[in-house]
Amino acid sequence: MENHWVKEATKPIIIAVICGLLTIFLLFLSIKAFMQWDNMQPLREGALVISDGRVLPENDGKLVLVSGRVTAEGCVVSDKDFDVTVESPYLVRNVEMRQWRNSRGQGRNGIAEAVWWHTTIPSQEINGQWYRNPGSMPFEGNAFYADTPVMLGEFSLSRSLLEKLLRLPNRVAGVGGLMQSGADKNGLELVNDTYYLESDFGWGFAGIMDIGDVRVYFEMADPSKLGEITVMAKQENGMLTAYDNEDISPINVLCDGIMSKDEVVSAEKSTDNAGAVTAICMTAVLAIITTIFTRKTLAIKRKQATR
Repeated sequence: MENHWVKEATKPIIIAVICGLLTIFLLFLSIKAFMQWDNMQPLREGALVISDGRVLPENDGKLVLVSGRVTAEGCVVSDKDFDVTVESPYLVRNVEMRQWRNSRGQGRNGIAEAVWWHTTIPSQEINGQWYRNPGSMPFEGNAFYADTPVMLGEFSLSRSLLEKLLRLPNRVAGVGGLMQSGADKNGLELVNDTYYLESDFGWGFAGIMDIGDVRVYFEMADPSKLGEITVMAKQENGMLTAYDNEDISPINVLCDGIMSKDEVVSAEKSTDNAGAVTAICMTAVLAIITTIFTRKTLAIKRKQATR
């Protein structure tokens, strides 16, 4: 009987300790986020505004704000495995396989549905029936970048800034006019700018695919649609890159459209504050859980003491 009370009291203690430690950690992150914003505020407000997009040697190593239209002249990128070449700074090969998935997540209960998925899904039992998926894919997705830099005025963009640019809306779209030679090389069928591979795992043909069949399609960044952006970053040998030191988080900001320094600082403050508020809310939830389980532990101990 004594062991029962020990076990019953131990579980809430363990949960309370874990939640307490997480609470302290999240509280630390929240305080750090606010302190870092205070440290970075004067630095951001003091950023040099480069209105004409020119690279001046005296600004090297300094935080600058540059706005303008992005250009990608002479950018050519290729996927040699599929004989796809486009005039673009960025090309991505998407590979998906038709597989069974539990539409309700994990567990045996749920609904089996056939989906195109970019990674392999383990075979699983759903509602008493075993649904088998292939264990591997014949091709892998990949991203390709042109060697020629993408420019903002006279500045080239670092890889991290280019990746931020590509995540903005309407910057990446499907590639048309794919080559039949890419299909022939890989044993695929080219239909409407998508390569299809019929697998021995199941049966099917393009348009009516079965489990194990694969499709490959491409997306690219259209140089004419890269648009206008505003960047707050460090000037380093003609490149815009992250401003970083030991005391603050990196400053490597890219905004969609032409923005003033005040607008960029305000947008970054809103983003940073949102992250800090989220951490504070999670801290509060964990603190409540810690309190509940601590009180439960004390109640069990009191009950045990009266026996």
